[in-house]
Amino acid sequence: MADKKQIVENPAYTAQKAYYKLWGDFCDGGDRIEGNDNYLPKHPYESPNQYKIRKALATYKNHARPIVTVFTSSVWRKKPDRKELPKDLEPYLKNVDNLGTSADMFFRTVDQKAAERGVHFILVDATKAPNGAEIKTQKDSKKFNIRPYLVPVSALNLVDWGFDDNGLSYIVIQEQRDVKTDPFTSAEKEKKYKIWYRDRWEEWEDKGKDGLSLKDSQTHPCGEVPIVPVYYKKNTEMVGESCIADIVSILSRAYNLENALDKSLFDTAFPQQAFFGFSKEEVEGYIKASSNGLVASNHEADSKFIEPEGRAYHALDKKIKNDEVSIREIALRMIRPDSKVGESAEAKRIDNQQLHSQLSVFSQNCQDAEVRCWQIMQKWLNTKADKIEIDYNDDFDVEKISGDLLRAFSDMRRNKDISRETFLKALTKSEFPFPDDFDVDAELEKIESDLQSGKTMGNIGEQFLT
Repeated sequence: MADKKQIVENPAYTAQKAYYKLWGDFCDGGDRIEGNDNYLPKHPYESPNQYKIRKALATYKNHARPIVTVFTSSVWRKKPDRKELPKDLEPYLKNVDNLGTSADMFFRTVDQKAAERGVHFILVDATKAPNGAEIKTQKDSKKFNIRPYLVPVSALNLVDWGFDDNGLSYIVIQEQRDVKTDPFTSAEKEKKYKIWYRDRWEEWEDKGKDGLSLKDSQTHPCGEVPIVPVYYKKNTEMVGESCIADIVSILSRAYNLENALDKSLFDTAFPQQAFFGFSKEEVEGYIKASSNGLVASNHEADSKFIEPEGRAYHALDKKIKNDEVSIREIALRMIRPDSKVGESAEAKRIDNQQLHSQLSVFSQNCQDAEVRCWQIMQKWLNTKADKIEIDYNDDFDVEKISGDLLRAFSDMRRNKDISRETFLKALTKSEFPFPDDFDVDAELEKIESDLQSGKTMGNIGEQFLT
C-alpha cells in the first residue's frame, strides 16, 4: 500500500508563521489580543477566578495600527500612475478581483497587509474552464470566457513552496472553511490544499487520518506559478518582516503592565475595614452602611479602614508611560532616525536619504508586484506581452510623514487612549518646535494650574505668543 499523501510545510514558513500571527494580531487588536490567553498568560499561583477577572479587565491600546497606516499612506500619498497598461487589461481596473473591487483599493489593502506581516501574496487566478478543456491560445481564452482576477493570500496560508533551476516551481495554499449544506445539521470543517505548478493546478482535500484525496485539477497557460509576493521588508524568498517587528515586544509588555495596573486598581478600589478587639459573633451580621453601627463588649475595640499607599500603582503607571514613549520614539526614529530640533542641514539630508531608502524599497516592492500581476493576467488571456509601466510614489517628505504619524498619536490622545504626559513626551521627540527650556513635568503642572483656575488657553500656546 502506498504511503498516504501529506503536505509538509516549508521550513522557512514553519520558522516564520508564529511571527506572522504575532504581528498581525497586534495590528488587528481587539479580541485578537484581549481574548487571547497567549498574550495575557495566567500567573503560576493565580486562582482561576482571579485570572478570569483580570482577563475581563484587559484593554489593548493599539499603538501598531497608526504606524502601519502612516507607512502605507506614505506610499499611497499619490495614486499609482499607470502610464502604460494594455487595452485588454483596462476593463479590469474597476473590478480587479471579480468581486467589484477597484485596482487602487485592492492593491492598497494588500500593501497594508504586507506592512503588517512583512509579506502578503497575490494569486493571479482565472475563471474555471469546462472539465477537460485546455487553455493554450487566446482563442481558447475567448471561447471559454476566461476572466483573470486577483486573490489576496495571507502569509499564514501559503504553507509550502519550492524552487528549481528555473525559479519558483510550485506553491501550496491552505484553505479552511466551515461547510453547511443543511439547515438541520451543524457545519463541518473542510480543509483543502491547492497546489499550483507552472502549467497546472491541483486541488487536494484533507481527509485527516486517511491522508489527502485529489478532487480536481486543470492546466493553465501562464508558464509560471501565478503567485506574486508583496514585501514590506524581504528577508529571504517568500519570507518578509513587519514594519512593527522592532516594537512588538514593547507592545506586549505595555499591554501586560496596563492589565496589571487595572487589576491593581480593581483590587484596591475600596479600602478594607479591619476590626480590632471584636469577637467573631460581634462582627457577624455587621453591614457597612450610614445607619449601621457596631457594639462591642471590649471598650478598647476599634475598627479602621486600611487604604493602600499606591506606590506599586505609581511605579506601574510610570513604567507604562515610559513604554508608550519608547514605542513612539522608535516609530519616529523609523521616520527620522535622529529626530532633534536644531540638527544640522547635513544631518537632515542624511535622514532624508535613510527615509527615502526605507520607504522607497517598500514603494518599489509594491510597484513591482502590481506590474507582475498585470503581466500574469496577460498570460491567462494568452495575449501579446505588451509593455506595462506603472509608477508608485517615490517622493517622501520627512516633515509631512512625521506630522502624519504625530497626528495619528494626537487622535489617540483625543480618544484618551494615552495620557497627556505620554503624548507630550512623544511630541518632544518630534520636529515640533518646542521652546529650548521646555520641560514636560513643569508643563503638566501649569496645565493642572490652568484647569483649576479656569483658563482655557494651553501653556504651550502662551509660550509661543510671548
